[in-house]
This record gives sequence, C-alpha cells and structure tokens, in this order.
Amino acid sequence: VPLLESLLCCGICIGLTVLFRDIVNGQGPVAKEMAKGTYAAYMIHVFIVLLFQYLALSLIAPPFLKFLLVTLVSVPVTFLLASLIRRPLGI
Repeated sequence: VPLLESLLCCGICIGLTVLFRDIVNGQGPVAKEMAKGTYAAYMIHVFIVLLFQYLALSLIAPPFLKFLLVTLVSVPVTFLLASLIRRPLGI
C-alpha cells in the first residue's frame, strides 16, 4: 500500500506538471499589462503599502484582517498606478 501511494503521488505531480504546461500556459490581457509594469510596481509599492498601512491603523480589527485588507487593496492599486505611470512615458 505505501508503494502504491508513493507511485500515485509521483503520478499526480507529473500529471499536474503536464496539465499546466499544455493547458494553462498563457496570459490574459490583465496579466500582460501587469507584467509590463512590474518594474514600476517594484519601485512604488513600498510607498503605497505604507500609505494603506497608515490608513488601516485606525481600524478596529484583528491584525491578520488588517493585513489581508491592506494586501487586497494595495496590490491592485500598485499595479494600476504603475500602468498609469508607464503609459505616458511610452515604456
């Protein structure tokens, strides 16, 4: 039985690798736009995250909930601002 479980685990790992290589190998338009703005996002993300952390200080919530809120808000805002910065510069 342990041998079969090990073989099944290896088979699933190989099968998932092949599945994702063949089927889920591509980007949508949003992912392409985000990929173009990664360097700009890298440069400005600290300031945006700090801004949202400062705004979250006054919330009465558990720390993990504040972390989730700041993360879920700051990531899209960072990439949106990175896209807005990058476009007029023609980069």
